[in-house]
Amino acid sequence: MPMKISITSVSGFIGKFLLEELILLNHDISILTRKELPAKHGICNIKGDLLHEGIALDVFVDGSDVVFHCAGEIKDERLMQQLHVNGTQNLLNAVHASIKKYGKPVHWVQLSSVGAYGLDGEGAQSGRTITESSAEQPKGIYEVSKTASDQLVHEFALIEPLFSFTIIRPTIVIGTTMPNQSFHAMARMIKRGIFFRIGRQEAMGNYVHVQDVVRALVKCAYDTRALGKVFIVANDCPLGEVVDALAHAMQVAPPKLVLPERILRLLVKLTPPWLKLPLTTARINALTRRTHYSSDLIGKTLGFFPLEPITASIPRLIADSSARLA
Repeated sequence: MPMKISITSVSGFIGKFLLEELILLNHDISILTRKELPAKHGICNIKGDLLHEGIALDVFVDGSDVVFHCAGEIKDERLMQQLHVNGTQNLLNAVHASIKKYGKPVHWVQLSSVGAYGLDGEGAQSGRTITESSAEQPKGIYEVSKTASDQLVHEFALIEPLFSFTIIRPTIVIGTTMPNQSFHAMARMIKRGIFFRIGRQEAMGNYVHVQDVVRALVKCAYDTRALGKVFIVANDCPLGEVVDALAHAMQVAPPKLVLPERILRLLVKLTPPWLKLPLTTARINALTRRTHYSSDLIGKTLGFFPLEPITASIPRLIADSSARLA
């Protein structure tokens, strides 16, 4: 049955793929945009900004059955708190007004991040499994503000009986036109023959394809078993397999050099701050992290499982990213 759906950040990486999927399902769609966009059949463009309460946000969610909140700031730290926390609160206020006006339920599907659980906590390098019941310990303004946004949604559901939610926390999302810089940086190093592996223990590649994230978001809009749930969406595989698949897709030899982790960490630690090395503690952590994110809950609850193998998707990603790999 067609529903009235509101979507934030349709110009974003995940939001634009979500919009394409929902258009195919013939829903009545409203999108919030700060720019004038050409009219499309079945889509209502509302010019407005999450940072400003007012008539635009009220019109955007007026009478909506489902709100997909996909907005996120990944570059400008000065805007993260404002957008993720203040912007979410402004949108919740508008949803509250719609509920009071129409007296009908609204389901909110929030795009969050596994960063809520912290990237480098105890066991990250020795092996640990993160589930939805793991303690939240976000680090960094992006992760902290996104987790605070999730908390606002939880709190609103406690006071408004006609409001329900599902929160989706994906790992690193990859796909065509992805903004992820670290993935392309790794590919460029492999292409130039300067990438090396760190340590003998196999690190974990915490990736998930954008189409799987979109499928999860849409599933959670329809399936009542998703109400009130937080789901991790992940498709982890050994990082070494990702590295080999990148090399194969770019028709270069897979990296063979393996350097000792302890020596590299000591080198970075002893390097004076004014000497900027391309290798940092954060990058060493990323290349040695053995954290596994479990998607068991969404599988058991909704029968949802990722369909896009990470290594199989890499040839297409490389073909579409040739300009960024030069």
